Amino acid sequence: MPMIDDEPIKGRFFKVFTLKHGKKEVDGAKVLAVVEPLDEKNMKIFWKMLSRGFMPIGRMSYMTYPKYIDTPGQRSSKQKNLLNPRFQDIMKTFVGWFHFADEPEEYLDPKVPRIMLPNSDTEWAVIDKVLGDKYVLPKLEEKIYDVMIQIPDTNSTQDNIWIEEYKNWNLAVKCMEQIIEKTNLTIFLSGKKIPSHLNYTDRIHWEPYFDKFYQFANFFDKVKVVLITATSDASPRIITQALFLNATVVVNNNIIGGKHYINDQTGGIFQSENDVAEVLTRLLDKYNKQQIDPRSWYQEFQKDKNNRIQSFIWMLREQNWYDYDDYEFT
Repeated sequence: MPMIDDEPIKGRFFKVFTLKHGKKEVDGAKVLAVVEPLDEKNMKIFWKMLSRGFMPIGRMSYMTYPKYIDTPGQRSSKQKNLLNPRFQDIMKTFVGWFHFADEPEEYLDPKVPRIMLPNSDTEWAVIDKVLGDKYVLPKLEEKIYDVMIQIPDTNSTQDNIWIEEYKNWNLAVKCMEQIIEKTNLTIFLSGKKIPSHLNYTDRIHWEPYFDKFYQFANFFDKVKVVLITATSDASPRIITQALFLNATVVVNNNIIGGKHYINDQTGGIFQSENDVAEVLTRLLDKYNKQQIDPRSWYQEFQKDKNNRIQSFIWMLREQNWYDYDDYEFT
């Protein structure tokens, strides 16, 4: 865990690392990416890091951050910190943004440099390291779940308010109803419990929410399609995790970010619970006939992402008079 004056950084800060001669530098590129609205304690840590020469940059990675929308979910989440004038002052120091939005002008100042490069773009290397060289993808016949829905569940009433809102649990329930009614597909539900009115069917398999990917992988890699019902989710990493495991993805047409991963090799888009069964059935027909290859598409897509991160950061360091050194990313 990064430390500043012996204080752990508990907010979601990230140091952006660079590799020189194949090794991580201690302070990396001296860039601090802020990926969610900060509370008072973490704002103090932020200013300490700036005093040490770190360049601040924003990264869209949490709900609709940096845009506040007055809803019960946002009022009960860290989004409420966006209303704090002191955090608004912090955001004014950001020299640029990594974003994921199809319409970034709805969330970001058009005068601030930005690049569409969400954290989920670079998930390949993370998963590859977690699973290790000996990992072997299951064969098609070993993928026993047609559709997966993953929505965290907690014992905190306040947390459940914002989780259910940004993951769109109400729509997920409606989609499960339609899938059970109109198809013979099996559902793997992780996190939220099976709604009581759907307990009559044996086609929904439930497991708890796994916070760590390696705990979840043994279930996840037996899935054919991941269904994303969220609209205000921040380009969820589960999309690229699915592609790595050669699963396809169906996303809500109204999601803020993540549709840039969807094409004829990776998945589909649904409008509402009324068409979700049709979209899933059509996609699974192609998948079962092995007419699509989501993993190969993602492997090629992600190759230049680390170089793009470094190029963007070095440009911002030069433009904003920070120390910089332009060397190859290895």
